[in-house]
This record gives sequence, structure tokens and C-alpha cells, in this order.
Amino acid sequence: LIAESVDAPVIQREGLAEFGDGQEYVTVDELRRTGDPRWTAMAAGDLEVFGTDTETFRAEVAAAIGAIVDAHPGETVAVVAHAGVINAYLGGMLEIDRLLWVELDYAAICRVAISRQGVRSVLALNERPHCCGLPSSDSLLSIRLPGGTS
Repeated sequence: LIAESVDAPVIQREGLAEFGDGQEYVTVDELRRTGDPRWTAMAAGDLEVFGTDTETFRAEVAAAIGAIVDAHPGETVAVVAHAGVINAYLGGMLEIDRLLWVELDYAAICRVAISRQGVRSVLALNERPHCCGLPSSDSLLSIRLPGGTS
């Protein structure tokens, strides 16, 4: 829908699939509600049940996003992914140890700016302007990165 609205191509990239890619998809809400052991493992940062580990998953996501940035200097790009991918990227960027450190709403938007020098800034987290016409007040976030400004 996003690509159609701006007449842009959809490009699938390796490294942006949710952990457990190829397994039966079950929503996080369902895993949590039913007490599924995959939820307990995932919440603890143990991705072995999904065939990977947190470090590998974060590295794959970071490499995929880095390739997108390199391929589109100075451009605005929409990356559509599941919450685990977003948590992995932003958590790695902000040096947060937990894999699932923020609960993202369905269809929420997180905005990240990456300068040509590689400085990354979180502009918004969990933004939902498509729901009511304006970003929610809890979606705006200012984060001080190591060696950076807030």
C-alpha cells in the first residue's frame, strides 16, 4: 500500500525477515495469551527456538538496513518489517541489551534519520498518524546516543 501510494517499487531484502522466518506465523499477542514457550523464550532474548540467536539476528538486521542506506544516499526510504526486526535494529542502535524492549503497536511507524557520516537518530517511536491524523503524544522521543546530541 505504501509503495502504491507513492508509485515506488517494492524491494524485498534478505536480513529483514522476522526471526522464525519460514515457521508458522503466530502473533505475539497469541503467543503471550496462550503461554506458548516461544513467547517465554523470545521475551528472555533466547531465539534458539527460532533457529538463531540475538547477536546474529541483530547483525543481520543492521547489515540489511546499512545496505539500504548505502543504496539510497539522501533519499527517504520506508522499511516495512515486524516488531522483532524493529526492536532488534533500534535496540542495537541504542545499545539496549533486551531484544524486546518496547512494545510496538500494529502498523506503528518508527522514524530513524541516518546522516552521511553514519550518525543515527531516532525521530519517532510507535507513531500512529494514520489512525487519527496526528502523531500520538507518546510517540515522540528524544534519545541521546553515545557521543551524540539528544
